[in-house]
Amino acid sequence: TDFMGRQLNFQYDSAGRLVAAVLPSINSAAPGNTFPNGTAYVFQYDVNNTDPNRQNDLINIYYPNQTLAYINSSRVVDVTSVYASATPRYTITYGQGSTNPDYGMVLTETVGDPANGIGGTYSFAYSTSNLPTNIIRPRRPDCQPNHRHRPQRQPGGLQL
Repeated sequence: TDFMGRQLNFQYDSAGRLVAAVLPSINSAAPGNTFPNGTAYVFQYDVNNTDPNRQNDLINIYYPNQTLAYINSSRVVDVTSVYASATPRYTITYGQGSTNPDYGMVLTETVGDPANGIGGTYSFAYSTSNLPTNIIRPRRPDCQPNHRHRPQRQPGGLQL
């Protein structure tokens, strides 16, 4: 709690991973916009991955409008119910298989709800030195490989 009475709460799982961050309560706002128990972001990890080295990978983030129903008056989030019932608004996939060159690298990030026309998926490819070579945004590439190895601003994206 800070000097103005605002409180942040953090929840961790048994492995010490941050699973929820509850933001300050909102008691004075327009009708329908008060949140006396606060609002929360919930984080989900790849705990069921058969590779123990990948079990700490962040795979889903749930935004406050997906988690409101799961916060109690003690500002504790029922993260198990969020995982089972809510729709994540940020999803990350990683390269799997320790012999694959993209092992542990972010392959895609999905933001929003592309199935309903909101948001999209970013795809990532890497060079053999584990540097991004091409980031594909939903509308256009962000960066393209070149041989200068210095970022160069270009219309339509960042050149590497």
